[in-house]
Amino acid sequence: MRQEARAVGLRDLLQPAGCGSTTVSASMPCGLCIEAAKAETVRLLVVLEKDFGIAGAIVHYSDNEGFHVAAEGGWPADLGRRERADLAGYLLANDLRPVTMGITAGANCPPSADDGEMRGRFAAAAGLVGAGSVAKVGEMAVDPASFRAAARRAAVRIDPNVACDIKRVFRPAGSINGKSGLAKVGAGDLDAFEPYEVALVLPDDPVTVTACCPKSVLGGRDTGPCNGEATVPAYAAVWPICKRLAHCRQSGGCRGMVASRPMAGCLWTTAG
Repeated sequence: MRQEARAVGLRDLLQPAGCGSTTVSASMPCGLCIEAAKAETVRLLVVLEKDFGIAGAIVHYSDNEGFHVAAEGGWPADLGRRERADLAGYLLANDLRPVTMGITAGANCPPSADDGEMRGRFAAAAGLVGAGSVAKVGEMAVDPASFRAAARRAAVRIDPNVACDIKRVFRPAGSINGKSGLAKVGAGDLDAFEPYEVALVLPDDPVTVTACCPKSVLGGRDTGPCNGEATVPAYAAVWPICKRLAHCRQSGGCRGMVASRPMAGCLWTTAG
């Protein structure tokens, strides 16, 4: 969910006189966003295992807006940039063609959800079930827009930039993201995982900030909305500061609260 903060108060409070900016946009995920990212991560894990035999992939909350899925060892570790791009394209259904999915005029054997792999996922996404599936395939064969819409529903939403980058360096579990102030933590049980509680590692010491931001829920506590000066726990203060929606007012600021260290190994990132 993208929240937009009006800069009428923000400009006066945080920026020098004469600043001509009018709005500041910041991504502020809500509980629905996280649940959607969790569901997409589960889909990715299922596809990796069923289509590619990649089982036991490791999942971490990416400490901002999604999850990292890493396959350690085995053949994925030997993939180059081109091979990773092909794999990402398959997951994203980028090169899906009607003929390869059995979507042709007069088709007597339409795709079925029982087909497995991409063809089966496409059939499920297109609603090709029962006796009416042949007629629906005929309609889709002459309607490219409906085919593309079904392909998008069959795709797994990943970040292709992460999947294809063989030089990308990732921070280890426990390090703090400078974009959110939240820690990278393991998410083995996705159903029970609550990132806005588990990923909080900063203290709850009171911090005074000047902010113009919407409501956020961290640690089970509502903070905001705020348009002015407020005293909040340190972990709640860092969140809007990282989003450039707040400024620390106390002596010494909030320096030293956010740090990170690099590591390599993650292959896929999902987002809500």
